[in-house]
Amino acid sequence: MANTSLIREKLEAKKREVESQLKRLKTLEAQQRRKDDTRKKIIAGSLALTHAEMPEHEEFRRELYRLISRYTTKPQDRELFGLEPLEEPESEKETG
Repeated sequence: MANTSLIREKLEAKKREVESQLKRLKTLEAQQRRKDDTRKKIIAGSLALTHAEMPEHEEFRRELYRLISRYTTKPQDRELFGLEPLEEPESEKETG
């Protein structure tokens, strides 16, 4: 009986170690996915901005900045693009 208890303890310890390693691996994989996603956004954004600045792509520039103006809501982000801050809705002005 004592022998099986010792084997069980060793196996449980090994199981905890493997679970801990898997958890660390999952964390590293999630971090890498976030880094890859950020890098893709930087590359795509850089490409879009470069393309928009070419004189022959005026229509693309107008559409890009229309979308940026429409969907960029944070004041500090709008400032990066030279956009005015958005107006506060009347309901927020009264309560805020």
